[in-house]
Amino acid sequence: MCFVRVTGFHVCTSDLLSRFKLWTIVTEIINLSNIPAIQMLNQQSTSIKTNCAHCFELLQNNAWACAKCHLFVPNLCAVW
Repeated sequence: MCFVRVTGFHVCTSDLLSRFKLWTIVTEIINLSNIPAIQMLNQQSTSIKTNCAHCFELLQNNAWACAKCHLFVPNLCAVW
């Protein structure tokens, strides 16, 4: 099979599984791939958003203090 087809198959499969919210399976498929372009997909699509523990406002640009209430409140359990 040609490299382009295999890469396209991985991308399409990952997209379909993501639509069904099967992110753990998508991550496993990406991690098991020996194609560098596919392995990089996992790093490109990962994001973590945190909220202020005091007012629950979304923290912007990796901020440590809330822009709304201006408090530095460590958020121990805010990963969604």
